[in-house]
Amino acid sequence: MNRPSPLPLTGPSMIEYGRMPSNAAKRLVVLLLVAATLLSVGGCSYFKKKDRYVQSGEIPAMRVPGDLDTPGYDPSLTVPAANNQALLAGADLAPPPLGSAGPGGSGVLGTGRTSVSFPDTLDNGWRRVGQAIERSGAFAILERDREQASYKVGLPAPIVRDPRPWWKRTLGWGEEPEQTTSSEVMVKLSEQGSQIRVDIYDLGGELLIDDRAKRVIAIVEDRLGLG
Repeated sequence: MNRPSPLPLTGPSMIEYGRMPSNAAKRLVVLLLVAATLLSVGGCSYFKKKDRYVQSGEIPAMRVPGDLDTPGYDPSLTVPAANNQALLAGADLAPPPLGSAGPGGSGVLGTGRTSVSFPDTLDNGWRRVGQAIERSGAFAILERDREQASYKVGLPAPIVRDPRPWWKRTLGWGEEPEQTTSSEVMVKLSEQGSQIRVDIYDLGGELLIDDRAKRVIAIVEDRLGLG
């Protein structure tokens, strides 16, 4: 059987296709590299999500409706402020005193009393006095005795200022003021009819009427609103 002869190929042969001019191949490689570079630099932004705060807009300020009522005010729920620095400084160096004396008063702590009384039961009064001393932050409660209705309280030493000029303090000239040490006292409560009395004693059982007692009583008066 006679087969038809293949048609002669016109144009370049397959071998010639593999022999493309070197300049065209170089241009193709350069174009591919440029396209890849552009995609890596600028194309990533098309796939990233923009931050929401950039797209957020400004909203008008919040306004309180005019038909709202002002909350009620109960003076009995107000906690009086305590000037602990004055109590720590001692009577001689105290800033304006606490209590009714106010600025320019007698210069003593609180009302200057060394004991205080208020209407309450012994159990509740003992708890309230303990909370007043503890929450003031001025003194530390060392021991609690519910049966004796008493507290053992540690008093920090009053701050003694150096009256010498700064240059004498720097050079060590002159007599340095004597610093006092901290002390401990007993805060005892007793019933007197419908009243609870608070007194301050030393560890030997002697009733105190000095600045130590005034400092503790000033705290109790201030925290319980008895000034």
